[in-house]
Amino acid sequence: MGKDLFIGYAHTNIFVRNLEEAIKFYETVFGFELLFIHGKKSDQIRLGMLKLNNCFLELSEPLTCKDAIIPAAQASRNHTGIFVSDINEAVKRIGAYGCEIDEPGIIFVENFGDTGVDLQVVFFRGPNGEFIELLQEMEN
Repeated sequence: MGKDLFIGYAHTNIFVRNLEEAIKFYETVFGFELLFIHGKKSDQIRLGMLKLNNCFLELSEPLTCKDAIIPAAQASRNHTGIFVSDINEAVKRIGAYGCEIDEPGIIFVENFGDTGVDLQVVFFRGPNGEFIELLQEMEN
């Protein structure tokens, strides 16, 4: 039923206090390769995308109120990302299942990580409260 719409694993996200330290850990201990860092020091959050074979890891460093955000973020915003072929159709299917899409709904992310790839993303909670992100790569 979902094979054509939900097309593959995208990444797992982990919130961290220090992005550079976390990147070094995952590179040194596990052999991950840093693909890119997205965001500036002036943003509210910076992301590091790493890869190990077919496993992608997104490390998120909140840049404001870190000590207050990290425990709550780790409990509520760590997530798994799933690629979709049609994000609008996926949102309809998620809604029909009874899951609510988080505000602000579908978000457009231009040139994610300076890769030249534009994305549409949306977040929601699964039936057991698990946090899930859907991503669709957009044609340029």
